Formats: sequence, C-alpha cells, structure tokens
Amino acid sequence: MISARNMWAIYDVTKKSGKVRYQIGGKKSDFTFGPNADFYWQHDARFRPGNRISMFDDGCCDLPDGAPEQRSHGLILSLDFRSHRATAVKTYYHQPPLESPTQGNTQALSNGNEFIGWGQSPYYSEYAGAGNTEGNASRNLLYDAKLPGSDISYRAFRNKWIGTPYYPPSAAARSDAGHNVVYASWNGSTQTAAWQVLAGSDPDSLSVVVRHAPRSGFETAVTTPEPGPYFKVRALDAKGRVIEDSRVVKLSG
Repeated sequence: MISARNMWAIYDVTKKSGKVRYQIGGKKSDFTFGPNADFYWQHDARFRPGNRISMFDDGCCDLPDGAPEQRSHGLILSLDFRSHRATAVKTYYHQPPLESPTQGNTQALSNGNEFIGWGQSPYYSEYAGAGNTEGNASRNLLYDAKLPGSDISYRAFRNKWIGTPYYPPSAAARSDAGHNVVYASWNGSTQTAAWQVLAGSDPDSLSVVVRHAPRSGFETAVTTPEPGPYFKVRALDAKGRVIEDSRVVKLSG
C-alpha cells in the first residue's frame, strides 16, 4: 500500500511488478465513496482484515494557509470490490473539533479499541471500537490527553512497554543494629517481581540465603543473618525465573 497524502489517494501496488492494482481517492479513483467515506491529506493508511483500510484523515490543509476540507478524524473504510465502493464503517472524531494539517494515526488495539494520535494537534485519544460521528464526538471516548506546550506527535501508539536495562541490577549491603541489610534495585526493569540474595565469605563462591523477597518499590531492603561479607542479588520475574545477577558487593558498616 502506498498512501500519497498530497494526491488524497491510496494505491494498492503489486510488489513484484509495480503495477497499480487499484486506486482509492484522488483523480481517477477506482472506487466511489459512500457518506463520510471521502478523505483528504490522509496519513498512516493501513490494511485491516476483511477488505478494510484504516487511516488518519487529516482533512486539512493546503499549507501554509489553506482552509480545511473537513474535520480531522480516524477513519475505517470497507471496500466492496464488486461495486467498487468505499464505505465508512467507523469514524473517530474529537471534542472539541480538531484540524490537523499534518501527521496523525489510527491504531487498532488488541481489545478492539482504537487509539488516535492527532498529529499536529497535540492530543492522543482512545475510543471504544464502535467510534462516533462528527455530531456526537464525545461518544465512546475512553480517555483523552493533551501534550504540554507546543509539543506534537508524528504518530502516537499505545503498547505494552517492557523495560530491559542494558546494565545489571544494583546491590548494596550494610550492617545495621546487628543485622545485615541487602538493598536491591534495577532502574528501568519492568519484569522484576522479586529478589534472591546470595552471600558468602568468598566473592567467587556465593550461595542463596534468601530465596524470594518480593520487590517493594524502587529499592527493596532484605534483612539477613548471614555474615557475608560478600553479597549479590538476583532479579526474578513473576514466575520465579532468574533474569540477571548484580555485581558482588562487600558489606560496609
């Protein structure tokens, strides 16, 4: 798929030959449009299952001072290849109305919702899949956020983020009122659920002295009667699997 923003057109191109199989929009479109299905200055056109295409319809503008063709919105089209007609099956408008001259995207989420990045308008929003209409733009809005200051986004995505630091966990060991306390942290790790503590008299020969200490906030303090004086910590995931070890540290008073 090739989306030509300034042509107001989307092209399905055969990869091997370069032949255009069909064109949607622009001059000499192979498809006619149902109500609210036409688009202008579009961005982020993508194939969807079931002969559908999603995009962010900027609807605006011939820069630098052109008038908008229509309000910006997320758009999902259904393509009927027998009648060669494109139908708007879902639209996602913003309240208050937005006119984004550039950028933007429409992302399908695994739960059936749609996530809209409003491009040059500094917002991102999530909607229930059913969407809304221009006249009822608050319908099915689940949340809406505005970027600070003059910040904008080329595209905005909602994904599950997993932090996997390139550096090992951090450890420190202190003597406190007759007990030894081992401190464990790993800045940026989202998978660490618990800690093991290893100790020994030789830094090259440590054994597990605390098998499972649940992670508690940024830094977890684990008390142990083991004298050490050498310690290290081991990050565990939610299933108790080892992720990575810290460096060996020596007890300090």
